[in-house]
Amino acid sequence: FTKSFGKAPVLMSGVNPVLRAKVAQGLLRDRGYFGASVSYKEVAMSNPKKAKIAYTVDAGHLYNIDTLVYIGFPSDAMRLIDSTRTATLVPSGTPFDVSVLDAERNRLSTLFRNNGYYYYQPGYASYLADTLSSPGSASLRLQLADGIPDMARRQWYIGDVDLQIRKQYTDQLTDSFRYRHFSMQYNGRRPPMRARVIMKDVKLRHGQPYSYDSYIQSANKLSATGVFSMVDFKFTPRDTTALNDTLDLTLNCILDKPYDFYVESNVTGKTTGRVGPGLVLGITKRNAFRGGEKLDVNLKGSYEWQ
Repeated sequence: FTKSFGKAPVLMSGVNPVLRAKVAQGLLRDRGYFGASVSYKEVAMSNPKKAKIAYTVDAGHLYNIDTLVYIGFPSDAMRLIDSTRTATLVPSGTPFDVSVLDAERNRLSTLFRNNGYYYYQPGYASYLADTLSSPGSASLRLQLADGIPDMARRQWYIGDVDLQIRKQYTDQLTDSFRYRHFSMQYNGRRPPMRARVIMKDVKLRHGQPYSYDSYIQSANKLSATGVFSMVDFKFTPRDTTALNDTLDLTLNCILDKPYDFYVESNVTGKTTGRVGPGLVLGITKRNAFRGGEKLDVNLKGSYEWQ
C-alpha cells in the first residue's frame, strides 16, 4: 500500500535551505533590492519527527534608475543612440531590474546591426552602477568594453551579390553571368530559375548598409516560396583592413524536388440525400516556368447514391 499510494518523506538534509536563501537574495538584488537579506530557521513541530523551515525576507529599499549614460561608443553609433532616446527601456525613475537592463542592451545591439554594424554583439557593452553619488538610486553607465574587435566598431555595406543556384547540393556550377555588382552561377545551358524572380525577395542591395531585419525578411520570403529546400546567406568581408567596410554576399539556393504527388480521399454528403466516397489524384510541379510558380493538376472523382 505504501509503495503504490505513498511517497518518500522529504528530509531536512535534502531541502538545502542555505541554497534557497541565497537564490532568493540574489533574485531580490537583481530586481533592485540591493540591501536585501534572506535568513531561515528550523521550526519544531509537536511531532518530533516533523519540522518546518521559516524564511525571513528583508527586502530593504528599492533602488530606482537615476540616469543612464552611454560611454565609449563610436560617433556614428552615438548618433543612432541619440536618435532613439525616446525608445529606451531604462528611463529615469524606473526600478532597477537586471532583465530590463539586458533588454536595453539587446535593443541597442539590434539597432546597430540594422544600421551596418554586422559584427557587433550585445556582450561588447557592459553596465557600471553607482549607488553612492545619489542615495537611494543608481546612476548607470553603459560603456563599450575594451579590446573588442575593430570590425565591430564600424559600419559595413553590401558589396557584390553572388547568387548560386543548384538543383542538388552536389551540383558543380559550370556556367555564370555577371552584371555590374551582381553575378549568378548555375549548371546547364540556362539558369534553372530567373534571377530577378529570386532577387525581388532579397532586401539587401549593393551599397546599402547591412541590416539584420532585411536579412531575416529576405530569408523568410525565399523560404516561404516553397521552391527551395535550402537558402543560405553568407557575408564575407572583402578584406580585413581598417579602411575596408564592404561585405560581399553569397546567396546559395538549392531547389526542392520538382514534383509532388498526392492522393486525397473524402466522403461527400448533399442536401438532396446523396452520399458517397470521393478520390482526388494530383501532381504538383515546382518552378514550372522558371519563375517560382507551382503548377498543380488533379483529377477528382466521386460516387454518390441515395
